[in-house]
Amino acid sequence: MKNSLDERIYGIDPGCIKNPREIKGMDEVSLFLQIEILGTAIFNSWSKNKKADTTEEEYALAFCVYQTKKFGVKLPEARCGKRVPRTDSYDAWYNYYRNHFYNKLDKNELNRFLDLRSKGKTGITFLPNGSWKDALN
Repeated sequence: MKNSLDERIYGIDPGCIKNPREIKGMDEVSLFLQIEILGTAIFNSWSKNKKADTTEEEYALAFCVYQTKKFGVKLPEARCGKRVPRTDSYDAWYNYYRNHFYNKLDKNELNRFLDLRSKGKTGITFLPNGSWKDALN
């Protein structure tokens, strides 16, 4: 996959992800949570040190974002030297889950949901109703 640094492709190169197959097999909620973890890690690194090298995390984040295509998110084809641009489709997907988990659930509900997920349970009562695609209409 990687022949040289010049050939690394955002969205295709998994960066610091140790098991890309696991990411590829994630359901929507798990993938959203992974994107949140990576985004938070990058933000925290930059907050602590404006010159922090987050290259591997940025590749990992782009890899995860690119996996949303399997849920119907429209993203352009990955190209060498180009970051994965956010699209209206991706924003609708991301904001659907972000709004649900951070605005519709209270902190206790979110923590209960995350606790259930960590134990291998779905936490189905805490999942959003409807579809992220409704925001596109």
